[in-house]
Amino acid sequence: MKLNIAERITLLGILPKEGDFTTLKILRGLQENIGLSEKDYKENNIRTIAIFDKDGQASGSSIRWGQWSEGEIKEASKAKAKLMEKENVKLAKDIVKSVEIKFGDKALDIVKDALIELDKNKKLTAEHITLYERFVQDKEEK
Repeated sequence: MKLNIAERITLLGILPKEGDFTTLKILRGLQENIGLSEKDYKENNIRTIAIFDKDGQASGSSIRWGQWSEGEIKEASKAKAKLMEKENVKLAKDIVKSVEIKFGDKALDIVKDALIELDKNKKLTAEHITLYERFVQDKEEK
């Protein structure tokens, strides 16, 4: 199945953290296949940035990519900042190119079950839509 980087990151976030021995072994392999490689990080300038709440306290993190960091764009002149942002947008569009990830039957079931559980609990977000369509709806239609 072809997945882009954003889908791979989202999928890693929904995989179960617990299970029986067989499930955990399959999850380990799945995480290795889905996870980002050194090449992904280098080619796309992928980085984790801290997110702060209104009081300045760290409240989480976010994954970003693009040739230029937010700080570099902010410090540049207006003309240069526009050019830098345009390059980041181009890279963001390029990053949606998909790579083939192989899933076994059990791995497919694990992903499908995780998505169905999110749906059942009304915890799906916009980031989950393409994954839900591929792993749940497409499988149900077949």
